[in-house]
Amino acid sequence: MAARQHGVVTQDQLLSFGFNRIGIERRLADGRLHARHRGIYCVGGPALSQRARWLAAVLAYGEDALLSHRSAAALWGLARARGELVDVSAPTGRQGIHRREGIWIHRGRLHGEDRAIRAAIPVTSVARTLFDLAEFITFARLRSAWEEADRLNLLELQSMERVYERGYGRRALKPIRRLLAEATLVEITRSPLEDEFAAFCRSHGLPTPSFNTTVLG
Repeated sequence: MAARQHGVVTQDQLLSFGFNRIGIERRLADGRLHARHRGIYCVGGPALSQRARWLAAVLAYGEDALLSHRSAAALWGLARARGELVDVSAPTGRQGIHRREGIWIHRGRLHGEDRAIRAAIPVTSVARTLFDLAEFITFARLRSAWEEADRLNLLELQSMERVYERGYGRRALKPIRRLLAEATLVEITRSPLEDEFAAFCRSHGLPTPSFNTTVLG
């Protein structure tokens, strides 16, 4: 179990294997288990990989929790991991409260389509990750994550549109709407200079021109 979970196990899992609380405490005392969060343990040693820290944080909030926001973006390969704080989303309660050390818990609605598994870690889907990121990072960094998702063949515009439709009232709507509008434009370019000019128009908020289009016959 620990090998499949990056060296992390929960108290409930240990109890289901026949351990009792005294046995768990004995293994904590002799260094075979190490407490990470309440009810979450590392097996063998206190040092954790990045993915183990992410999974431990998710498991600390139960089976409905998901790795999200900047941490999810790093797991999907859309951005670099930044700092030690782990972003976790859970379905109910107040948002933005540090309830456990090293974890930033985000509370809100999680649709079934928002859930995914990557590297054995429950995580928000790529579409939901990008939508959540839109409220916490600059538009330039959001565009970079969007383009990386596209390069990795992880960006699904239909999924992105559905997340957008479910996000009524959220600050992410405006930047995501802009990226969706750009993504639906058909640009037929024939040279690197035309590609650069299209990027120039996007970066300055200018209408994207039509390329290589017949005019007046």
